[in-house]
Amino acid sequence: MAVAVAAAFALRLPLALEPMCVTGDGVTYLRLAAQIAAGGSWFHPIFPPGYSIAVAAVHQLSGASFEVVARLLSAVAGSLVLVPAWLVWRTALGRTAAAFGCALLAIWPYAAYLSSQVLTDAP
Repeated sequence: MAVAVAAAFALRLPLALEPMCVTGDGVTYLRLAAQIAAGGSWFHPIFPPGYSIAVAAVHQLSGASFEVVARLLSAVAGSLVLVPAWLVWRTALGRTAAAFGCALLAIWPYAAYLSSQVLTDAP
């Protein structure tokens, strides 16, 4: 399992570090993270605050830009999703099917893409 998570992260990290345009909801999540880091309110009537709180906290600890932090958190979460997937699939389908499913999820291009965006899809 650790090898699959490491492989997934190795595939997602270059995508997360590649400069891309932040679009859609990602802009709002970054603004909310900046507001939280500045000591403002975490409340937003539409967007849940968990992702923005995590981005603000890691930004405060590391000093990295909000966008880089958000992308790295997404890459980590997109890699760690293999752990609960493995547990569910192992229980439902057995070890072999779970290993095959996790290997596919680790290298699936769309999963890697979603894990490099400033969005809550991966986390």
